[in-house]
Amino acid sequence: MAGKRIPDLDFLRGIAIIGVLFRHSAWDNNFARAGWAGVDLFFVLSGFLVSGLLFHEFKKSGKVRIGRFLIRRAFKIYPTFYIFLIAAFTFYPWVNGHPFPVSNMLSEILFIQTYLQGCFIHTWSLAIEEHFYLLLSLSVFIVLSVNSLENRRLMISMLVSSIILVIAMRLQYIYAHRNDLYLAIFYTHLRMDGLLLGVLLSYLIHFKEGFTQYINRHKTVFLLAGIVLISPLFYVKAGSIFFNTIGFNIVHLGFAALVAYAAQGNLVGRFTRFLPAGYLIRIIAYVGVYSYSIYVWHLLLSDFIEKVLHLKTGGVLYLGVTISVGILLSMAIEQVFLKIRDRNFA
Repeated sequence: MAGKRIPDLDFLRGIAIIGVLFRHSAWDNNFARAGWAGVDLFFVLSGFLVSGLLFHEFKKSGKVRIGRFLIRRAFKIYPTFYIFLIAAFTFYPWVNGHPFPVSNMLSEILFIQTYLQGCFIHTWSLAIEEHFYLLLSLSVFIVLSVNSLENRRLMISMLVSSIILVIAMRLQYIYAHRNDLYLAIFYTHLRMDGLLLGVLLSYLIHFKEGFTQYINRHKTVFLLAGIVLISPLFYVKAGSIFFNTIGFNIVHLGFAALVAYAAQGNLVGRFTRFLPAGYLIRIIAYVGVYSYSIYVWHLLLSDFIEKVLHLKTGGVLYLGVTISVGILLSMAIEQVFLKIRDRNFA
């Protein structure tokens, strides 16, 4: 899987980013209300794909170049994000009449906005991703140093135990705030379980003999289970006790089932021949390719529409501008740096 795009996974990325766009719009419908979980779908996908890069390298060469991995991640993440920060730190003082507090700006710059107040309502998830890259790198380095990456019993036990630990810490936090009517959870150590579940799925596919064949034999079950498990998103309120306790885990399992199904390439190819659904699926998959840039820029673009153009961000204009400009900015920034990365750190 490493080095190749899988349209089915791009389709899931597309669903995730469109859900986030709807969530941060003026729309009020079931999809918009469920759109917050697009971030959690990104977490499961990221855990699955990023760890898969390391597992694939180990299986191919018997080693993992952690430094090279982190450099490649930096080329992917930092150029878009820091150019966004420069634009945002310039734009908001201009329209609001005052700059951000320096401490908030430093929080954004250092990717610690999950613990210290940042400037924006969406970059907390990027901080969690950044913390995950560092934790994954350290963990793989330690495991490799004791020659245990192929010890399936140990690795699976460690991953399952880590997921349970995150869940337990979140439950303790929820209990301490049990009287709050609404509780948003952004701390990295309380939201890492979706990423770890993605790592577990990737490990099983790479190191558990017969697991891929098992998915293929039961792919319909994986698809249906995924749909059923994520269904509470559309009728249970975000931030409720249900979601902050077992709801996260149910949805994560649903996303993992869908990722396992999609990783086998069983979705986009099957439905693209049915028009017009095929066109829609291909468009969503195309949007998914540029989901990172769209995610980073979408709220700044939304505020530009509202505060400069004086238009409401609840219609086709908002969706069209955030997606199209996000794609163009990806081509101008992200894709340029990815080419530099691939030329120098192939």
